[in-house]
Amino acid sequence: MKMQLKDEAKVKGRCRLTIRDAKTGEVIEQTPWRNNLVTDGGEELYAKLMKGDALAPCGYCAVGSGNTPAAEGDSALQTEIGRLVVTDISITGSAVTYSTFFGAADCNGTWWEIGMLNASVAGVLIARTVLGASKTKNSSKTVTVEYELSVV
Repeated sequence: MKMQLKDEAKVKGRCRLTIRDAKTGEVIEQTPWRNNLVTDGGEELYAKLMKGDALAPCGYCAVGSGNTPAAEGDSALQTEIGRLVVTDISITGSAVTYSTFFGAADCNGTWWEIGMLNASVAGVLIARTVLGASKTKNSSKTVTVEYELSVV
């Protein structure tokens, strides 16, 4: 029987980017927090964790160039450029914030979508955000992605 977290609580998420000059560290842009979609897989994963099942935790941030709107049934990014291990995890109340640092050489390209996953390859897509406008990531920039997931 599939547990329905939606019936009891809601998993919410939001994401923001801090883009810096790779040489000076100066902030070029910080996007406002953008609400994201927690996927069916993400809600099921949270329900299983609350039940006490042993599962691979959310630990990877992926970026991609796909700009199709996010849907609850998404199981992967539309067009993944690459993914990195989450750099830092902090907990405040019922919110968990995952921060991932993308260095000058990491995942360069045109970013439209960002996702949180629980594996270095494939895995469960926990949440997906499609940015309001594309961001060009190249070797002159670093980006910190902050992804916040909370149960409300």
